This record gives sequence, C-alpha cells and structure tokens, in this order.
Amino acid sequence: MSKPKRNQPCPCGSGKKYKKCCALHNVVQFNPTIYNEELTQLHKDLIAFANNVYGDTIKEKANQLFPEVEYTNLLAWEILQAPVNEYEETVFELFYLKREGNFQFTRTEDIFTSWGERTPSVYQVTTTDAEQNKASIKDIHTEEVFQVSFHQKAIYQAGTFLSGILVPFVEYHKFLHAPVVIDKKEEVIVESFYLHYDQEDRFMKNYPALLCQLLSNSSPTSSATEVKDTTIQLKQDQAEDQVPAPTTERQSTSIDWAEPIYEQVAQQFSEQMLNKGIKDQLIKHGIVLWEYYCNKKNPKLKNPATYAAALDYLIHTSYVEEHNSTQSSVAKEYGTSAGTVSSNYRKLITELEEQL
Repeated sequence: MSKPKRNQPCPCGSGKKYKKCCALHNVVQFNPTIYNEELTQLHKDLIAFANNVYGDTIKEKANQLFPEVEYTNLLAWEILQAPVNEYEETVFELFYLKREGNFQFTRTEDIFTSWGERTPSVYQVTTTDAEQNKASIKDIHTEEVFQVSFHQKAIYQAGTFLSGILVPFVEYHKFLHAPVVIDKKEEVIVESFYLHYDQEDRFMKNYPALLCQLLSNSSPTSSATEVKDTTIQLKQDQAEDQVPAPTTERQSTSIDWAEPIYEQVAQQFSEQMLNKGIKDQLIKHGIVLWEYYCNKKNPKLKNPATYAAALDYLIHTSYVEEHNSTQSSVAKEYGTSAGTVSSNYRKLITELEEQL
C-alpha cells in the first residue's frame, strides 16, 4: 500500500485529511484488508443481531409509527436511533456492549464505534466502476464525495439519488443497510431534504418523515409530514369571530414564564407578526398556545428564534387561509433553518392539535 498524500482522506476512515490525522502520530500503515475484513464481519453480525434479536420489535414500531415506509427502508435508522428496551438503548449500543473487549484490532473498534454517530443523508451517484464494484457519490447537503463499495450494480447508475446511512471502512464507505432509490426530480428532493433537515441533529429524528415524503406521490408543500389539516384554516378577515378566544388577555410580559427564554420566544413572535400586519387577536392566541406548550413540555432551547419561527408558521397554516408562508420563508425571517422550523413545528402541533 502506497503512502497517502498529505491532503488525501486518511486511510483510517476518520474522515480527516491524512496530514491532520495519522501523519501527525506517525502511525504505521498496514494493509487495510485486515481491518476491513473485521469491519465487514462486524457489519454482517450487526444486521443479523438486529433482525434476529430485535427484528419483531423494530418492525412493529416502524409499522406503527411510519406505515407509509417499508420496514426494511428504515432498518439502518432504527438500528442507530430507535430505543428497543426500557433503558432506552438502541440496537447498535446493545451490539457494541456484547462485542466490547472482543475486537481484533483497536483501529477497527475505533472505526466501528464511530458508526453510532453517523447520520442519514441523500446522495447522488457521480461515477461508477462496475468492474471494481465501486462508485463515487456526493452528499447533496455538504457536497462531500465518498467512495463506496457495493454489490447492487443496478442502482449505482450515474445521476441516481440514494438515501441511507454511510459508515466508514478503511479507504471507502458502505451503506449500513441497502440504500433507498429516490425516483424524483432533483429540485423536489432538495426541497424535501431541507424541509426536514435539523441543524442540531442532522435530521436524525426527522428521517422517517423525509422518507415518507420522498417515497410518496405528493409534493413537499402538500405533504402529510407537515401535519397540516386544511379543515382548520380560517380566513384572517374572520379571525376575531372564529379564532378560539384566549383563556387570558395577558400580554407576554405579564405572564409568569417558567424560563426567561420562553418570554423571548413570545416577544420575537409578537414583533414579527405585528410587522406582517397580523391581527392582534391571532397574536394573543399564539402566545396563549405557546404558554400552554411550555407548561406542558418544558422545552429545552438555546435560540428563541427557532420556536418563534415555528409558532409563526403554525398560526399561519392553521388560521390564515390565503398566506404565502413556507417553512423556508419563515426561517429566513427569523434567521434560522427550514429544517429547524419543520422539526419544532411538528413538536408544537403534536401537543397543540386539540387546542387549534
């Protein structure tokens, strides 16, 4: 094996450049085959462990929560994200505990443990080497290019969009489980991606909703993943008569907020809504809904704009019949991301649906 160049990806699979990784520590480079053989076996054993030990649990939860998505399409996400016991442990965590202390090489253990931190994304195939069973794929968000090894030649055609969770080996990557082929136009895929993307957790929690959208026949703006019930929309010019009366007429400053940042959310929301000419009755109702949510869920947040934007979007989609608000446009107004708006919007509507 030739020594990698300084700016090439480090062969250890860390994702860093060689000069910033093993070159710093003068690590001796062994043939990667010895590490990849162990990683390949771990990969097979992990999937077998998931299916044989927790397959019924995973399948039941997936079918219950996400009936629109084939169970196998969510398997990689379930392995890394979904708790399967009373201690909230995932399949990956339980498998690692079972194998801890039995790894042949420290390097393979380090690479394998990093799999638990991998997140889903959407990739486009750029080039394919059918003879070597290798392809280059590009992350549509980061634009990072990965070299992948594959067995399913049919789906690795240049231009094809794939979704799944990539995990590192030495000098290449593989999908943790078979990737999902996305048969939609690029602009639709990108729009759907950013509707669900959450900067904080790389949309790990939103991934099933993204797959529901990408595999459905609906457009992103009409998707059920936005949890939008058009029967509750109200015309703004009828708002004073039709919006449920707030339980209190207090302004945000007179409410006894449990946390100062909750009041900051209400203030940012009020200011933006006033600037857009929204009626005072709707603004007051939004503040009451936010107070109700805070008292019920005690949310943890650092940036008030993330929830203020989601509350703004909730009020528009619930009560303003002729509006032009999208998650992207509201996100820009508040200086946050569309994925964060989407994530927090779903949190709000899950708790507030009966109050709307």
